[in-house]
Amino acid sequence: MRITHATLIFLGLRVLVHGGTTASDNVTNFTTDTIQTTDGVLDVIGTATDNSTVTTNYTSTQRSLDDYPLWNAHWVILKYGAFASSLPGIVTNSLSVYVAFHIKPFGSSEMYMCVLGVTDILICICRLIKGVYDLSLIPVINAYCKTLGFLVSAFATYSNYIVVMWSCERFIAVYFPVNLIHWCTMFRVKSGLFILCFISFALNIPYMFAYETDKFGIDCRYTDFHATIWFFVESIYWIYFPVVFLILINSSLVYKTLQMSRKRIQLAKYSDTAKRRAKEQAGLTRMLIVISATFVILHIPALLVMIFFTLSPNFVDILEKDGMEALAEFVFCVVLGVHITEYQNSLNFFLYSLSGSKFRTTMLSMCCRRRNKHADMPSSTMVSTVSSKPANN
Repeated sequence: MRITHATLIFLGLRVLVHGGTTASDNVTNFTTDTIQTTDGVLDVIGTATDNSTVTTNYTSTQRSLDDYPLWNAHWVILKYGAFASSLPGIVTNSLSVYVAFHIKPFGSSEMYMCVLGVTDILICICRLIKGVYDLSLIPVINAYCKTLGFLVSAFATYSNYIVVMWSCERFIAVYFPVNLIHWCTMFRVKSGLFILCFISFALNIPYMFAYETDKFGIDCRYTDFHATIWFFVESIYWIYFPVVFLILINSSLVYKTLQMSRKRIQLAKYSDTAKRRAKEQAGLTRMLIVISATFVILHIPALLVMIFFTLSPNFVDILEKDGMEALAEFVFCVVLGVHITEYQNSLNFFLYSLSGSKFRTTMLSMCCRRRNKHADMPSSTMVSTVSSKPANN
């Protein structure tokens, strides 16, 4: 679902609605069907064992779907969307890991930042590999499709559940602050992340059977196993559960944080240490709420797409009732919705900078220290050079 979700969803759709002829040596039987739409007639001739080997002819006042701007726009997203979301993601996640690693003291939240950043970098790299292959038209093999599909799915699942695990820790910090130090030790956080990684990879093993190459070996496509079984299973663990869980747990965090704000102020009157500790925990909680809210917002379009396809929409009904223009608009909305979700793996650096005081302070300190170091370098070099020259007689 995460590599070429939109491309593969419309692999069969493109064949259905694109005018022209596709030859095939793999046709098992022939049927003829004429679909009357609101703006033309679609003749479908031939049913083949391979979904990409169907002959179609569309007769309309419009020559083809390419006459609709939104149809052309969706192809632009499919071809170049991976570069727009993944290239910046590699840079921003690298910065996130670098800054988080230098935060002192290095706690569990910084550990989550580092592991999440590395995971998102790997996701972006896999998407870029897919994007380069698509543009270069290099022939692909089944091993490539299965391996890349498995890796992106496993990394994406791991990335989502790191946010879920992080939210659970913040829940403990807000509702059980006394037990936070004992329950969420660094060893337990590392162990939990390791176990979560193992589960994410194990959970996506069926993805090895969900991809294959098309007949011409130029693209990866979903198998019947994915269309009939795995699509519905992955919808639950990849998006339904994380989104619903984060909405519920972060709603409770917001409520509890507002409720306890006065208590923290009263506690701060008696202890500077308590004041500093409470302020730090409140800052971490606010940062995670921002991250979780962004996660939910960016996943809502993909969530709607999954719900729509779970209900098994009939594209022929769209053609018959609304015509090609409505179909072009529908395709564009689905592709854009899936593409928006990819930016989840690229925006964390900005979210940390805006909502995380420790992250922002560390980043500014590192920038100022480096700038001062470069500013002092010329004068130091000059003094060294002058002192090393012999005196003139």
